[in-house]
Amino acid sequence: MDIEDIRDNPVEDVVSKFTGLPQIHIMTSLPDSAITKDSYIEAFITIKNSQKDSQWDTDSIPGKIKGRGHFTWTQPKKPYKIKFDDKVPVLGLPEDKEWVLLANYTDKSCLRNDLAFTIGYSCNSTWTPRFRFVELFYNNEYKGQYQLVESIKRSKYRVNISKEGFLLEIDHPARLESSDVYFSTQRNTFVLKDSKVASGSQEYLNIKNTITTIENVLFSEDYADPVVGYRRYLNTLVSR
Repeated sequence: MDIEDIRDNPVEDVVSKFTGLPQIHIMTSLPDSAITKDSYIEAFITIKNSQKDSQWDTDSIPGKIKGRGHFTWTQPKKPYKIKFDDKVPVLGLPEDKEWVLLANYTDKSCLRNDLAFTIGYSCNSTWTPRFRFVELFYNNEYKGQYQLVESIKRSKYRVNISKEGFLLEIDHPARLESSDVYFSTQRNTFVLKDSKVASGSQEYLNIKNTITTIENVLFSEDYADPVVGYRRYLNTLVSR
């Protein structure tokens, strides 16, 4: 089947046969065994809410799919990243192009990430990823229950920071890619995400020195001191 023919391929209506969760149907010209983490596969994506005639339903939106994760990618149930050609509001969540499909294979309850996100909401953090549980179909083959999650990125509806700000991710050194811009402190390795900061530049050194200082303060004997402790560097009065 050519990619041009996929748009007109009917999607089987099987909501009643499964959990009643919303469904995401991904149609491509390739089998799921062809999906890699290195490049996207062209696709058409249909979203069907569990309620008929829902305003959240979408039909054959052009987009792409690829694999994601490190250890999770080695598991039988694969996690994915989908990217629409244009920004799309998915199942009532704010519009964006990029979304993550977590497989939760090693979590048989499928609730650990749910719990972690809920704690984030209850802490009034500036932003915690929103999500929906869904049923995933790939070329009309049922792939199981997944967790559709907002990807972490600089965006109005995601991590809404200024151009002068920067987004960091703590990662494991073994997972780093050659294109990553990163630095290591005594305890962690930080990757600069969604950033044009060059490794070794003055801005890079300023970020590294700032994070190193904050980390050292957090692990110092005076970490709780109101003057020289962590409150000097971290804003703890945040709200959504």
